[in-house]
Amino acid sequence: MEVKTSPMGFVINSDDVVHETLDGEVVVVNLKMGHYYSLTDAGALIWAGLQQSLSAHALSGLLLESYDVEQDQALGAVETFLTELVSEGLLSEGPVLEQHETLAGHTRDRLKFHPPVLARHEDMEGLLLLDPVHDVAAEGWPTVAS
Repeated sequence: MEVKTSPMGFVINSDDVVHETLDGEVVVVNLKMGHYYSLTDAGALIWAGLQQSLSAHALSGLLLESYDVEQDQALGAVETFLTELVSEGLLSEGPVLEQHETLAGHTRDRLKFHPPVLARHEDMEGLLLLDPVHDVAAEGWPTVAS
C-alpha cells in the first residue's frame, strides 16, 4: 500500500497496538500478530508525531527541525516509513492535523539524518499470541473474549 499525502492520514491502530517510550526508544507491540518493534531517532520522532495525528507533511517538518535533511528527503523518508507501518498493521487511515508546534525559540544543532528504521522482532511472538490477558471478556479471566 503506497502512502499518499492527503486530508486523510494515518492513526495508530489502538485496538491491536500498544506502545511505550523508554529513554527515547519506542517499543511497539502488535498484539494481533505477536510482533514487537523498536523505533529510535527519526522513527521515534515520527511515532510521537503520529500520536498527535500529524500529516505526512507535518511529520517531515519535525524531521526538518531536528535533523540536517533536505525537505524532499524528509518527506520521502516519512512516506516510506508510514507505508511500512501500515503494512505491519500498526497504522490505519484516519484524520490528521496539518500543523504542529514548532521548536521556535529553541536553539540546538540539527542531528545527522538517518532514515527511520522499523526494527521488527519475532522472538516473543508465541508468548504474545498465547498470552490470554489481552483477550479476556468483560467478566475477566478466565473468560476469553469471543
